[in-house]
Amino acid sequence: MRTNALDKAVRAQGGFVVKPHQVKAMILAARRAYDIQAKAGLVDDGVGFDAWRRATLHDIVDGAAPSSFRAVTQRDYPAVMRYFGELAGGGFIETALPSGGRAGSMTQPTETTVDHLLTVVWNSVVAVLILGLVVALCLAFCKCRELKATERARTAAACPSGTAQRVVDEVNREPFVRVCNAVADVVLGK
Repeated sequence: MRTNALDKAVRAQGGFVVKPHQVKAMILAARRAYDIQAKAGLVDDGVGFDAWRRATLHDIVDGAAPSSFRAVTQRDYPAVMRYFGELAGGGFIETALPSGGRAGSMTQPTETTVDHLLTVVWNSVVAVLILGLVVALCLAFCKCRELKATERARTAAACPSGTAQRVVDEVNREPFVRVCNAVADVVLGK
């Protein structure tokens, strides 16, 4: 199997040590994990942060554990951050691209906040649509009532001699009047 130069370069990047901003992120994640583990009583009495993080770092990196966060490689960095994030209860987990670039994953609280905001926005949109539908139905009902009143007045004016029913039937055959009458009958319960 033949590999190109880019594949070789990406694989070689995994052996490089982490950047200073990654060291800072690991220290903060480790400190957060230590504090949470200590509060839960999962850290032995008398074990300080430095001893705990070294022991934990040794557990994460199989066998060849670095003595310092500065010695962690790009290959091990995502695993270290993920492990400290899990110890902290799903807190911040930052991952790094093999090229040393930055790519962070959202925190659990951030995902929850985004989900909440999407729910609020969606509920607002639905409420506005329902309100618009109610207003449209009210306007249609008012228009139908107006047409019925106009229909009675037109019938009485056009046929005072008693042939009003024929005119009413003719007006009721108009499609819009038929729809309005049906809506008015449903709303008025007739």
